[in-house]
Amino acid sequence: MKYVLVTGGVVSGLGKGVTASSIDPYLNTDAGTMSPFEHGEVFVLDDGGESVIDKERKGDYLGKTVQVVPHITNAIQEWIERVAMVPVDGKEGPADVCVIELGGTIGDIESMPFIEALGQFSYRVGPGNFCLVHVSLVPVINVVGEQKTKPTQHSVRGLRGLGLTPNILACRSSKELDENVKLKISQFCHVLTENIVTLYDVPNIWHIPLLLRDQRAHESILKGLNLQGTAREPDLYEWTDRTKICDMLHDPVRIAMVGKYTGLSDSYLSVLKALLHASVACRRKLIVEWVAAGDLEEVTAKEVPDAYKAAWDLLKVADGVLVPGGFGDRGVQGKILAAKYARENRVPFLGICLGMQIAVIEFARSVLGLHDANSTEFDPHTSNPCVIFMPEGSKTHMGGTMRLGSRRTYFKVSDCKSAKLYGNVSFVDERHRHRYEVNPDMISQYEKAGLSFVGRDETGCRMEIVELLGHPYFVGVQFHPEFKSRPGKPSALFLGLIAAACGQVEVNLQNYGHASKVLPNGMSNGKSTVKVYQNGNGVKSCNGSINGVYSNGNAAEYGWTFLISKVTCFRTELELMVAHRSLNMDTKRRLEANDIAGIRPAKSISDGDAEAICKLFVRMQQNDLEFFYSFDLDDDSKLSNVLWVHPCSKAAYEEFNNVVSFDTVYLVNQYKLPFATIVGVGTHNSQTQGNVIDAAVNLNVSGTIPNHHSIRRYGIHYTTKLMTIELV
Repeated sequence: MKYVLVTGGVVSGLGKGVTASSIDPYLNTDAGTMSPFEHGEVFVLDDGGESVIDKERKGDYLGKTVQVVPHITNAIQEWIERVAMVPVDGKEGPADVCVIELGGTIGDIESMPFIEALGQFSYRVGPGNFCLVHVSLVPVINVVGEQKTKPTQHSVRGLRGLGLTPNILACRSSKELDENVKLKISQFCHVLTENIVTLYDVPNIWHIPLLLRDQRAHESILKGLNLQGTAREPDLYEWTDRTKICDMLHDPVRIAMVGKYTGLSDSYLSVLKALLHASVACRRKLIVEWVAAGDLEEVTAKEVPDAYKAAWDLLKVADGVLVPGGFGDRGVQGKILAAKYARENRVPFLGICLGMQIAVIEFARSVLGLHDANSTEFDPHTSNPCVIFMPEGSKTHMGGTMRLGSRRTYFKVSDCKSAKLYGNVSFVDERHRHRYEVNPDMISQYEKAGLSFVGRDETGCRMEIVELLGHPYFVGVQFHPEFKSRPGKPSALFLGLIAAACGQVEVNLQNYGHASKVLPNGMSNGKSTVKVYQNGNGVKSCNGSINGVYSNGNAAEYGWTFLISKVTCFRTELELMVAHRSLNMDTKRRLEANDIAGIRPAKSISDGDAEAICKLFVRMQQNDLEFFYSFDLDDDSKLSNVLWVHPCSKAAYEEFNNVVSFDTVYLVNQYKLPFATIVGVGTHNSQTQGNVIDAAVNLNVSGTIPNHHSIRRYGIHYTTKLMTIELV
């Protein structure tokens, strides 16, 4: 096992956070009961565990005095090794490298036991198995405009004095480090210049991996871990496209975040990231309007009328409303008013954890007429307890006694919005963190009035997902979907909120209603195939082919027949590049625009890696709602035939006539793929090359379809007709 440790110096908040494994040096048993103003957001993992060092309570030290060295330091090392062995990404066995973040700043008294433990740990595992990345600040004094290295020098000196020597320095600065500054840092910090990387200010954080790649930071890490030659180059093509898309977003979508801790955005960090992931998927620029829940209440109107007016103005201009989780009764009435506004004015609404409970309380008061309805958390003596304390919880010991970690939610209503957004699955696994639940004794009252509890736990008695019938998007969930949202794979419910706020929710529901599936019968191409993967509706026809239906909801615009074929490119890469250069600039710009929505496959796909292309296509479908794909495998479970159609197909057809799908990867095929997205409206039989696709592979500016001779001249042919897809 290899280990990468990330530390920080000079100041906090440099952006070194690692979600994989983080050590926070505080004396609290866990972060569950700490104020978000003190700790920031509490991130919940699947296992829900929070406390770590409890050996003394179990008697493992046999009555001896528990000391920092060796008992605590040994426990920290054992903990790191235990966590490092946990499988990740759904794969069997441990990962190859474990990344650890040491929270806080070097020199903090609270972190001393952890630094001592990590110093011992680095010596024990050996230099080739341990790489230390130190993140430091290189400030610029505005008066002189010079980058100052003294803070970094002192930070590294302090780190070395504690027994840890950095292998790599990541320097945060407002602009790229000058070469003479790098040389100075290298000289005084004893770090090679090639191991000093600049993390300067960028438009959005998604540029950082590209920045690190361009400075060859991955090579420095591999060298420090003795892994040269064992890892491939980072495949960041898709990440690059996503970053460009994020930079080009202009159309705004405004989401009102109605919360208790709006003074510190880190309190809702995962919620913000989930909103960003969803807004990029919907091609919208996210604008978060922070609304302090307390400012919406009537008492604020009397005491601070300006704050009251400003809060309501922000809420009323928002395209969607989100009420996140939290504890305590401060601001609860304001959250209830926000939920009421969203419900009555048909504004898209998402309530998370406490936000779901707020929606239930508001519905009971306003619709059911139970004016004193409340949660026993806020009013233990309420006569209409809508939300109650869970029986298995503890009222004296908080924190780890909550319902924590990944739990399964079953959909009881199959055609609800939530189920469709999740892909029409029967259940989902999401992370929880709560001590109160919706009162199951009142469920029948709610559902008779139109509030449907579409998702429940395995017992059917604990409410997990609620939807308001007849509303464009009014959803509440007891779990925290934000914790599983990722760039390129946004949380389904956050995607639903953003789509509804943009007026796209029906398109999302339609596309997510055709979730990926595996058809049991393969396509017939002269021999049996293993499986056919298709994300449209497919049926096996009598002649052995698969007739699929792809629809984007606009039947009038599509009416072509498509052929999927195994293709071979026999022209050299140089000739193809020459063909690309022969196009005029106007045509190139159009091709580049189409290429944004196209495919950037990894090198492993050229080896027939079906798993790699399946993951790629799933990500593409999540980014492009109209994306269609289908492929089959041969007897060796290698890729045999592939088809994909993306949203630029219609634009390409309109521009070039009968060319329905085109990607510049055809002309500059650096991967030498055994397949391509060549589709057309007919075939031409050739004795030398079999059936030739009548489609413009080398697009000419006139927009006409070249004859089969010109197509053969550019080396595209296919061996068998496999499949017909009709766009309706």
